Amino acid sequence: MNLRGQVAVVTGASSGIGRAIAIDLAREGMLVVPVARRADQLAATLAECRRFSPDSFAIQCDVSDRAAVERTIADVRAQRGHIDMLVNNAGVGLYRRFTETTSDDFERLMQVNYFGTVYCTKAVLPDMLARRAGVIANIASVSGRIGTAGFTAYTASKFAMTGFAESLAIELRDTGVRVITIYPGPIATELADHLDHRPPGVDRPWPPEAVSQALLACIRSGKPEMTVPRVMGIISRVRVLVPRLFRAALARAVPPPS
Repeated sequence: MNLRGQVAVVTGASSGIGRAIAIDLAREGMLVVPVARRADQLAATLAECRRFSPDSFAIQCDVSDRAAVERTIADVRAQRGHIDMLVNNAGVGLYRRFTETTSDDFERLMQVNYFGTVYCTKAVLPDMLARRAGVIANIASVSGRIGTAGFTAYTASKFAMTGFAESLAIELRDTGVRVITIYPGPIATELADHLDHRPPGVDRPWPPEAVSQALLACIRSGKPEMTVPRVMGIISRVRVLVPRLFRAALARAVPPPS
């Protein structure tokens, strides 16, 4: 798939996985529109993208604000005509016992991680369907397949995102619009740095570029999904085969926060 000259919107692009994806897509010759809340870091991402794609531009936006998302997508269309790829990456995390997690925490994570994905997809999809072309890429999480102690709010939001992506992929068969989902495991990002506690495994994270390269591999190969690292995908399948043993092992490997 030749990406040169196509237009990509990448949410959560101010740092971590989103920044890596935006830069790698620009390196592939795409006109990239990084989207994020933090203007200073967004500007840094844009500067790096413009090294490879001089016409790229950035838009400051909070994806949990539906009206702001609609304005952002309308702005991109006004400037470039259409959008070829949407990367739903914006997300927030939380590692805390359920008894210490507030209802506001649950709502905040669901609003950004799940509804942000829905709002962005709703905004870009009609035009993609009309053109019978487009890619909607979702950066979910292994936590969207496996529940672990300390992540009740985060896991719920990522399970919602995963279910949404799988259902959407089935609905969009034969429409010309592809749905890709990437499931990262522990990745070196600000999301991990800002957790209240650091769960086991985060001390040995994979680089954000591994997720970006997985996305590019799916785009080129036609695969609908990929897990990073791949061993995490094997682990998630073991969960289905022997759920009781899996939960016992996981409880020892990833205990709840103290």
